[in-house]
Amino acid sequence: NFFNAVRGLEKQNSNIEEGAVSSLLCHLANISSRTGENLICDPSNGHIKNSKKAAALWTREYEKGWDPPKV
Repeated sequence: NFFNAVRGLEKQNSNIEEGAVSSLLCHLANISSRTGENLICDPSNGHIKNSKKAAALWTREYEKGWDPPKV
């Protein structure tokens, strides 16, 4: 119901922090499955600490002009 909550049509079922953690765990599981490696992650930010191969799957190529701003 996230999109309806953003549109103001209904109340969100769970808070955004719980949704972010749930999504993070799914992404990490998919990366682990694709690389066949057990991942060690930084619990403060979810970054992969033990595998450059796995960490490379965390990024993406952007079309020119669509790169997110560096913070």
